Parts: sequence; structure tokens; C-alpha cells
Amino acid sequence: MGVAAPILKELSEIVEVLPEEENRKYESDRWVYLRLEDARRGHALAVVRPKDERQVAQAVKLCARGGLRLTCRGGGSSVTGSSVPIDAVVMDMSMMSRIIEVDRENMVVRVEPGARLSDVEAQLNRLGYTLGQFPQSFHLATVGGYLSTMGTGEFSGEYGGAEDSCLSLRVVLPDGSIVDTRSTDAPRSSAGPDTTRLFIGAEGSLGVIVSARLKIYRLSAHTVKLAYTFQEFIQALSAAKSLLELDVKPAVCRVYNEQESSYVFGQNSPVMLLIYHFRSPRIAEALTGEVRDTLTARGAKEADAGLVDKWLVDRFKYDEQLGTLYGAGYIVDTVEIGSSWSNAPALYGDLVKQLPQIEGVVGFGAHVSHIYNQGACVYITVIMKPNANTYTRLWEAVGALCKAHRATVSHHHGVGLLKSGLVKHEIPFSLLEQIKRALDPHNTMNPNKLL
Repeated sequence: MGVAAPILKELSEIVEVLPEEENRKYESDRWVYLRLEDARRGHALAVVRPKDERQVAQAVKLCARGGLRLTCRGGGSSVTGSSVPIDAVVMDMSMMSRIIEVDRENMVVRVEPGARLSDVEAQLNRLGYTLGQFPQSFHLATVGGYLSTMGTGEFSGEYGGAEDSCLSLRVVLPDGSIVDTRSTDAPRSSAGPDTTRLFIGAEGSLGVIVSARLKIYRLSAHTVKLAYTFQEFIQALSAAKSLLELDVKPAVCRVYNEQESSYVFGQNSPVMLLIYHFRSPRIAEALTGEVRDTLTARGAKEADAGLVDKWLVDRFKYDEQLGTLYGAGYIVDTVEIGSSWSNAPALYGDLVKQLPQIEGVVGFGAHVSHIYNQGACVYITVIMKPNANTYTRLWEAVGALCKAHRATVSHHHGVGLLKSGLVKHEIPFSLLEQIKRALDPHNTMNPNKLL
């Protein structure tokens, strides 16, 4: 603390600094590895809580001047350790949670980074609109954290993910200067590269988001819910792809393998859940008929649509489900892999074959959570004994399989401490490192994770 003490004293003069006994609450997030006895927790030098962008800019500039690392924290819902401080000042964004403006004519909301997605959604719903972003961490995740990890939601088939939702950002750079990634209100611009995308998914390594302009949508008038069962998971996967050839894509398409279907729905065969949104009841009726014909031709059997209602009720009860397993002495982690359609069957087959064979793994389930014209997200849930060796072997196997099948090891959870060594081959890291050095020459912004 000796070298940092003078800077921390100056910080206390420009921004709220929490009492030191509060630091421990900010030294972990929801990364399951931190539950292991021999896991090294993070260490916060201090926790600051700015109330506006001016305080953010002053604090960032001061940390850069003093060479202090800075890690931003939203809702603490990261499952990869992206908000775990490594001998860093933690910037808690919770006081910057205002919904600044709802522009109904142009279908845009402007919001501060500390606003929870659930709070933004509730206010928009009261006005007849939706943000359309519903990650499993919906009640915890903040706008800033969601954008910084490039998250996506369960209704991505209709609304897209974080990168599709965001029109522009206002960002404090590592030197304390403030930039708007777009100064116009235009829906699209070809005036140079899209600098907004530079900060989406950067996990706070290139700057601090202080406000965002996000797309909003009118709430749909008609919702169609459908459920089907299949004999085999790969058969259901192929059927899901066929739905993308119809005129309207599902807002939600989830396909569960036998193990997860049994656990979640009490079904002994793979289950597909579908949700469509429509403005017109006539279009809803016609498209529903097409969906039924398409899936029946591929061997599906229609099931009780109440399965969709069950999922809608239970989808955010993750803590409750985890509590039961943790109470029984196990830990649980999730693996969200983005794959092309051509590689998905073999990837799934290898995951099913290899992961359950790892010593200490006691349970395994899989489902497809998002579908695209070009591929899908295969989402794996692994139940295991709380052993560091088991955990390390699991992620080594996942990384190797993703590389072998040209898949991404992180579809929507980000990188953090967990995946920093697994993603280097996926994107041109030398280019990102040059950008990092240009913007953050002192390497103070959330280092040693993504960058």
C-alpha cells in the first residue's frame, strides 16, 4: 500500500472511497473457481464509487498518473473473473444508474453504465417498449458490464446481442479524456470504422463506459409458444437450422439434450422450445402452421406448450438451482461454445464423449441456446467435485476441442481470468495489443485478462 497511499489519498478527495472493510466484497465475482479452497482471490487496493462521468475521468487520470491498476465493476455477475481486481482499485459503477432519456420517436434509450438491465427493462415496459436483452444474469447484470463482455440474451433471435443493441458509447479513455464513439444520431454511418465496437467486449481494458445509446422496440402484441420432442439431439439440431429458412425467425429457440430435458422438464427425449413474436394474429397463425409442418416433416412430435411457460418462470432461478448442488458438495460451471452448423454435430459428439470422462466430473447436460444462419451456441453445464485439478482439466479439454472444431470458447460470457489463455488464437491479438499500448501505455485498465 506504501507507494499507492498518496494516490489513494488524492482519490478520496475527488470521489467516494468505501471503507477498507468493504473491499473484500469486491474481490470476487461469480466465477466458480473462486469457490475452491486453494483459489487465489483478487485484491482491491480500494473501492471507489463515482457518481458522474467527471469523477470517473478524474479517478482514471489519477490512477494512470500513479500507475495504479483500475478494474470496473457492474453487477458482479461475471462467471470468468473479468471483474476480479488483481492488486487494483475497483471502480463500482452502481451510483451511475440513471436512465437519461427515452427517445420514443427514434426508438433509442440513453442510459448510464450502472443501470441494471432489469430496471431498464421495467421502465421501458411501462412505456410500451422493450430493450430485448435478457441474459440469465438479467436481474444482476448492468448495462456497462453487459456491453463490456459482449453478452447476449435469451431472445437474441429477435433482438440480437449487446453488439446489435448498442448504437454508440461515451467512454472515458485511460488518460482521463472523454470521447463519444459517434457524435450523430444517425442509425448507421460509413464515416470510418465503427469505434463503438472497439469497446464492446473489451472488458474495460480500453476505457470506462459512462453512457450508452441503445435500441428499443415496441412490445409485441402476439406471442406464440411451441414445444416439440425429438428422438435424438442431432436430429433436433438439424430441425432448428431448418426453421431459419422460414420467413420469420424465432425470438427464442432452445434445444435440450436428453440429460437436460430430463432434469429441466422431466422428459426422456430431446426437447425444443420456440417463442415467436408477431404484430398481426393472421401472420402468427400462418407462420405457426409453417413451423408445425417443417418440424413434423423432420420427425418432431408436438409437446405441451406449457413447457415453454415452465422455462419462462424458471429461467432466472439459477441461484436456487446452484444452491442445491453446492449444498450437496459440488460445484457447477457452464461452457458456452459458438460453432458453425457444419462443425456442431462433431463438436457436440466430442464434448459428450470426453468431458464426462474427466475424473471428478459427476454430471453433464447440454442445450443449444442461440441459433443463427451461420451456426449455433452449444451450452454445456458441468457438475463436478470441488477440485482444482478437475477444473483445470475440464477447461483444457474445452479449449482443445474448440480449437480442433474451429469454434469459439466464449459465445457470450467474455474472457476474464478464466479464458485469457484460451482465446489467443481466435483473433489477431497482436493488433489488439497495439491498440492497448496506444490507448493505455501504462497498462492500468483491467490488465492481464483479455489484454
